[in-house]
Amino acid sequence: GDFIFQARSDDGVRVYIDGIRLIDAWYDGYKEPSNRFLKLGRGDHEIVVEFYERGGTAFNRVWWYREGTGSGAGGSGGDVPHRNRDE
Repeated sequence: GDFIFQARSDDGVRVYIDGIRLIDAWYDGYKEPSNRFLKLGRGDHEIVVEFYERGGTAFNRVWWYREGTGSGAGGSGGDVPHRNRDE
């Protein structure tokens, strides 16, 4: 189906699905970018989130929902295992 991917970050954030960059907001400051991914096929998909913090308090949240469900900011992509790049 068609999905909306959104991020809320301070500072930079990038989001990829199956190696395709969906969100590219790689700059300082607060942001809430979003993008659509059309015709996502069935099965497992790899979602990668990159982010950096220039200084101060860091935050980063990424979520997605099927277009037309009205999930918006309250929706969630579920529990997604994550790994810090330096691990």
